Amino acid sequence: MDKLNNTARILFFCLLSFFCASADIAGETVSPGQDIIYKWKPLHVNGGGFTNFVIINQKEPNVVYAGIDVGGVYKSTDYGDSWIPVNKGLQWPTDRLAAALTIDPKYGTLYLGVGKSPRRGGIFKSADDGKSWQLLTRKVRFERNGVSRPRGKGLIVIDPFDPKTLYAGSYKDGIFKSTNGGNTWLRKGLEGKRITSIVIDRADSKTLYVSSVAGREEGEHFQGGIYKSADGGDTWKQIGAGIDDVHQLAMDLSDNAILYAACGAAGIMKSVNGGNTWIEKNNGLEGLLSARMRLNNIKYVSLAVDTKKPGVIYAGSGERKGQIYKSVNGGDVWIKLTGNNKNIYPDGWWIKKTNWPGNDGYFANCLSVDPVDSDRIYVSGRSGIWRSDDGGLTWRPKVKGLEATCMNQIIFDPKRPGLFFVGNTDWIFFRSADGGKTFDRSLKGLGSWDAKEDRDIWNAYKVKNGLCFAIDPRHEPPVIYLGGGASGINSGAVFKSTDGGESWQAANTGLPVAAVTALAIDPLNFHTVFAAVKERGLYKTVNGGKNWERTNLGGDTVFSTTDNVIAIHPKNNNVMYVLDKGNGIYKTIDSGKNWQIISKDLPQDGIKGMDQFVGGLAVDPVNPDVVYAGLRKHGVYKTTDGGKKWKKVTPPYMLHGGAMSIDTADGSLYIASVPGVGDEDIGGFVPGVYKSADGGHTWLAVHNDDLSAISLKVTSLAIDPHSKGKIYLTTQGNGIIVGEPYKYSQRQK
Repeated sequence: MDKLNNTARILFFCLLSFFCASADIAGETVSPGQDIIYKWKPLHVNGGGFTNFVIINQKEPNVVYAGIDVGGVYKSTDYGDSWIPVNKGLQWPTDRLAAALTIDPKYGTLYLGVGKSPRRGGIFKSADDGKSWQLLTRKVRFERNGVSRPRGKGLIVIDPFDPKTLYAGSYKDGIFKSTNGGNTWLRKGLEGKRITSIVIDRADSKTLYVSSVAGREEGEHFQGGIYKSADGGDTWKQIGAGIDDVHQLAMDLSDNAILYAACGAAGIMKSVNGGNTWIEKNNGLEGLLSARMRLNNIKYVSLAVDTKKPGVIYAGSGERKGQIYKSVNGGDVWIKLTGNNKNIYPDGWWIKKTNWPGNDGYFANCLSVDPVDSDRIYVSGRSGIWRSDDGGLTWRPKVKGLEATCMNQIIFDPKRPGLFFVGNTDWIFFRSADGGKTFDRSLKGLGSWDAKEDRDIWNAYKVKNGLCFAIDPRHEPPVIYLGGGASGINSGAVFKSTDGGESWQAANTGLPVAAVTALAIDPLNFHTVFAAVKERGLYKTVNGGKNWERTNLGGDTVFSTTDNVIAIHPKNNNVMYVLDKGNGIYKTIDSGKNWQIISKDLPQDGIKGMDQFVGGLAVDPVNPDVVYAGLRKHGVYKTTDGGKKWKKVTPPYMLHGGAMSIDTADGSLYIASVPGVGDEDIGGFVPGVYKSADGGHTWLAVHNDDLSAISLKVTSLAIDPHSKGKIYLTTQGNGIIVGEPYKYSQRQK
């Protein structure tokens, strides 16, 4: 068993940093002081991202689990009415890519499959209802990415007669089996198949059925189908001639010989003789085409059998205009449940109609039926969790606390307490006027992929992700600049709002169509704004966005990644620093006319290795020559002479220098030292948020155990200018997290 006790390791190093009285760290001495214990909680932006599964505890049906494609596992104890994250022990990033979950019906043990093939994956176990997770194996890799990729229920299954016997279906690596509760796993064939589900015969647990999908990947065509084993996985034979793309299998509760298969664009197939022969059951289903025309058609991907009523079965579709169907006669006739928006009640949720069940952007990935009240049905997919309490007649979102949203930069209005804006992947941005108690968003004039309004603007700029902001606070309401873009396409723009974010106008004359990854407004001349444009360089406007001109930084500046930094000194606007992640740090002392690179003496591998989560820059608000730079695998460096000389100021356990910010009230520096992509298992590294109140001489951990259970995928860190010590973190897949100090513990000598 390649087991790693991450929790113990983290606690050990946290205690080490908490209680050492005098230690040599980065050439300096740590003095006795106080450690800050923070209270962390997620803000309720409420859902929006792809949810891979929704699984009900069969013994306690009020307990439900949801898996986020980038946000880990969430738990509800009130039938989905509210959710909390349960990620303690799951490292970021790969372990938070939740792909599959099953619950031992006898002992309540949870088994979680994670990963992103072909990188690493694994299976975790929880014996305390999700409060903590322990790694069982890295051998079994799953795949949580991509609309058609297999994930959800049925990828990990438990023998009904022997709870120590488990089977797992890997993406590409075939079937695995454990006979000792997951401690060790053996490969059991079907290598190269994209496994989507496993079904165990309830009467004879040596009889197994496996489904796999067809498709194309990296130039390779692969075929799917249905496979059967009569000897516990030792040997397999393919069944169902002509069936080559199967996303889900389900077994009838009244007769083990009856099987259903969700076969993508071919619809639903049924067998009444243990899989020997199959017949189409598509009466009432829509969007079915001949096999040669199925590539971009509607696909039927999910199934759920009613736990109380024989012959009642639900099916979900995706790819486009995902629907939920119901049959009360074993699939002979299907009724569409989600074809009428009048049956969908958003209950005030901000999500657009296009992402409601039954609409163009929806995808019904996983269906689950309550074992006690079978009129209660859950569906997960492209927009969180939806629930029906009347057998599918009406549907409501159940996303309170389900923070599947991927957040980018957050910015506070310096004059108006409680007002902030935060960029978002897919949904562009959110605004709060009350410190995060409530959120709204107006896309008027922005255009959006999920809205019909302003379609011409969407076609021109294709802005899908809000990446950065700048605020001119002089007016009421304030003037806001928003920079955005999208991945994988030529997209991006700057938009300007003169009414506090109610409406927007494109402000792009002179700018190329490319993602805008950082914005900064001159604090002494609010008409001057700088923009970092992906792969195009630095641009400047001196007339509030009416037109832009390129500013030549020199060197190899390309802004190839997001979360770059532009910092203009608040008291001397001639001095300005730019962090181009992956390339270096640039400085001007004449408002951008001339630039010099000041990062040549820093570890270059620490600069080249920066990504969205690692790398940061902060400038002292009083002294423009004092600058902090966060590097990958080299911590934080500091200069006191404007970049001529640098000195490392962080201990080894703070491996990375990530998002950072300086509190203008007292000059304290806060940083998020979190893993970059691929840095999950570096020994001695203690992810978390840290504070230095003395210019990097000493560091205090300001996180407690709650933060690691919520998220450590920090993309930006901001300090509320109107509330002492209040920190806001934006994350990938866990929304916004806010932390406030509530206790000080004296460090022991």
